Amino acid sequence: DKELELLQKEIVEYDKKLTSKKQNVEDVLKEIDQINTKKEDLILSIKLSAGIKDSVSKPNLNSEDVKFYQSDENSNLELPKYLDCDDYLVDLIKNKITKSTSKYNFIDSIYCLQKGNFIIANNIAFVNTLIKTFGAYKIIQQNVEIDWIKYQFIYENGFKVIVESAIENPLIPHFYVLQDINISSFECYAKPIIDIANSVRKNIPGLNVNWPSNLYFIGIPIEVEIEKFGFEMQRETFKNWKVFPLIENFSSTDDFEMNSRMEINSIQINSEVINHFENYFS
Repeated sequence: DKELELLQKEIVEYDKKLTSKKQNVEDVLKEIDQINTKKEDLILSIKLSAGIKDSVSKPNLNSEDVKFYQSDENSNLELPKYLDCDDYLVDLIKNKITKSTSKYNFIDSIYCLQKGNFIIANNIAFVNTLIKTFGAYKIIQQNVEIDWIKYQFIYENGFKVIVESAIENPLIPHFYVLQDINISSFECYAKPIIDIANSVRKNIPGLNVNWPSNLYFIGIPIEVEIEKFGFEMQRETFKNWKVFPLIENFSSTDDFEMNSRMEINSIQINSEVINHFENYFS
């Protein structure tokens, strides 16, 4: 009987020790859970206490120092002004920018710019050359990507920059040239632009300013050979837009200097112009 009592006492002591060990394990597990829950705060506290700074910082994708667009400008306002398009055309032919047979592409395009600030074109080489023939200009060129779904994408890809520049430099024509406009839904990411063109909206979102009279928005649809990947160009969307002539082949050159500069809205056009709208929306 005494041996049985001793055995029972040993079992009781063992149970006490086991219970104590289990409690210790549970306490440790709770501490581990608390550490896992608060580890970011603990790490930050330790770093702050030790005066440690992160060696690698997360990139700020909204920083204006990150530029994905292409820009070019000539701010020479000292050049004399063209009085009419005849003198302008003489310079174009003299500099071998165009031939006499295709000079009216330039005239029709200037007329479009005189009549509106929202333009559809099809040839980026022609657009860039046309702008540079104006003598004084600023251009920002960007292309749309397939994930553009809201206005922020266009706003942060050069549009905000050129609006601010146009306001600061009212004597210089500014051009925001956007390629592949229908690779994503233009009606989504460019809805504020469409509304301004349709006089539904007055101010530019994000800046709360009216559209500068010296700012021109030129949109270029994707090339014909890959058009099946793009959205259809809706006639109703562009009903108040002007269109440049359809240019199939154009050899661009940067090796020229204009003798004068053009003021788009004051230069006189002496020849008949053609409306090319149906060529884009037939």
